[in-house]
Amino acid sequence: MSAANPANKKPDEEMPISASANEILKRTDVSDDVKKHILSILADQEKDKRTFGLETRKWRYGTPLAIALTGVITIAANFMVDWLKSEHDKLSNITLEQLKNELSIVTTRLNAELARQAAENSAALAIKADEKKFEFEIVRTELARDDLTDAQRAQTLLFLTRSGILSDLREAELKLMVAEAETDPDKNALPVLAAPGQFAQGFSFGRFDSKAPRLMKQLMDDFGLNDTQAAAIVGNLGFETAGFRLVEELATTGGKGGLGWGMWSGPRRIAFEKLCSDRNLDCTSDEANYAFLKSELSGSESGAIAAIRSLQSLEDGVRSFEQHYLRAGFKYYDSRILFAQRALDITRSQAAAAAHK
Repeated sequence: MSAANPANKKPDEEMPISASANEILKRTDVSDDVKKHILSILADQEKDKRTFGLETRKWRYGTPLAIALTGVITIAANFMVDWLKSEHDKLSNITLEQLKNELSIVTTRLNAELARQAAENSAALAIKADEKKFEFEIVRTELARDDLTDAQRAQTLLFLTRSGILSDLREAELKLMVAEAETDPDKNALPVLAAPGQFAQGFSFGRFDSKAPRLMKQLMDDFGLNDTQAAAIVGNLGFETAGFRLVEELATTGGKGGLGWGMWSGPRRIAFEKLCSDRNLDCTSDEANYAFLKSELSGSESGAIAAIRSLQSLEDGVRSFEQHYLRAGFKYYDSRILFAQRALDITRSQAAAAAHK
């Protein structure tokens, strides 16, 4: 039946065995015992062939070559995994480096922009400072004119303010000065000042000469200063107030200007006004001004006293007190030193006269 039905054929390797067995079974000249014996031999051969095939396949996959091939495949697979991981890390590193570079570029640009803005701000401040100095020099020049009355000088400053040349003078105050000078010509509504290092002709030192020795003695007693050191302080205060004739700053940078002997401004002005209010003192009085001066030099500004104590030269003392205590926008050390020298000369002259009595 197997020969008659091709669909039931066995694989090619079994065909010779089936053909031999069929051929033997068809023969009539061979006894049945011989047929059985031959079929048994053929079966053993088939079994041996199958066993050989299995062993052959085992040998193929168990030989060093097969093992080596398996190892190569494994290594190759591991290599591919490592390579892919390495490529991923490289991409990550590239991305990180790109980020760092971008941050560096942005930081550089930002620093450059900040530097540019700082330069512009510095330039603007320098221009503003020059403008203030120009205005101050105009005010000083007008106040140095002794050929005009106080009313005339006030009128000049009022005109310059209204015309925009002077931007920081208070128009209302100038109007009051004009009115006061016209009402009482002897009131000295505006001080007479001069160029740096000089005093204007006709400048009155009367008020300064009377206050300087008393103020110096207070400073020497309260802070243990010698007369030179005390004179350096008084000279600075005399310059700031035009010989103790001014109690409020003429030129300001907006808002309220300086007030009192030290022309205290900003938070210091507020503190001075509070002290006057708390003690019911007039801010123009010597008592109020010295009280505030003493409180600062004993507290928040004590460094100014420490600095001046180490100096013996009048000039050094004047510069030191201005730098450590007043921190003025306009220095004019020559004029400050002239006030200080006058205070020292008057005080020593009075002391010498008292000693001879």
